[in-house]
Formats: sequence, structure tokens, C-alpha cells
Amino acid sequence: MSYAEQDVKARMLAEQKVEAARVLESLHGALAADAALLSAGRTSGH
Repeated sequence: MSYAEQDVKARMLAEQKVEAARVLESLHGALAADAALLSAGRTSGH
């Protein structure tokens, strides 16, 4: 694999990590705002 290919893959991975962090942040915010709408079993992680 060439250095250019490695660089492209590393950049893509970094972008995916940033996007995943954004999704998790959004989910945490939504859960904090609307946790009362979920049953107790769904919020406990089981």
C-alpha cells in the first residue's frame, strides 16, 4: 500500500471517528432531554 493510500485511509478513519463522536453527543443530549419517555429498562443499559 502506498503512503498516499495510507493517508487517505487515515483521513477517512479520522472523519468517521469525528462523525461517531457527533452522533454519540447527539444521542446523549437526546437521552438527557427525553429520558422520561423511555421505560426504566431501556435507560439502565439492559
